[in-house]
Amino acid sequence: MTRFLTRRRMMVVLLVCAVTSASCGSASTTPATDQTAAGTNTLHPQSTADSRPESDDPRAALEASPNPATIDYTLDSQSARTATIDGSGGEVAASFGDVNMRLIIEAGALLEPVDITITPLATAHSELVDLTLGGVELAPAGLIFATPARLQLTGPEVPKDVIGVNWETTGSEVSRIAATTIDGGVELMVAHFSGAGAGAPGAGPITTSTPT
Repeated sequence: MTRFLTRRRMMVVLLVCAVTSASCGSASTTPATDQTAAGTNTLHPQSTADSRPESDDPRAALEASPNPATIDYTLDSQSARTATIDGSGGEVAASFGDVNMRLIIEAGALLEPVDITITPLATAHSELVDLTLGGVELAPAGLIFATPARLQLTGPEVPKDVIGVNWETTGSEVSRIAATTIDGGVELMVAHFSGAGAGAPGAGPITTSTPT
């Protein structure tokens, strides 16, 4: 009898342990499930941010909306001047009629020697400016300076409300730039080529005398 009771007690103990182990196993898996859910919720805001439309990017908006203003012009190729300028800086000058044009490149603005050409505009017409102080086409097109070059236009009377403009090759994407009054004219800061000029706001042909 005693032996029978002992076996019975052992079976009860084993049964209790089995039930307890099953309960412990279930309890141990529950936190893991909650942790996974919490991790998913944490990542959800990041996923939402990454899915924003590209149109929200202001840089994309700028690239999609180029400046529609243009300038129509002809060149006085015979008055063009070229100089090789390196990292030590230098200048190149030209003239058309009573307009003197001087491009000054600071030391360190170029990393290697470049043939810089300045060609005066013979005629020009733009919705933004009447180029009474003249303008120039600058080459090579697309050249970018580490330090902006200075374009000085002197000779004619400087308009009271003078403005400067620059443009890309073929006269596209005209935009206004600052024009600083100097002795006898104005100075424009040129960060990159292809063209620049100055005058009074408004439409009108360039007004310069015929070269002699």
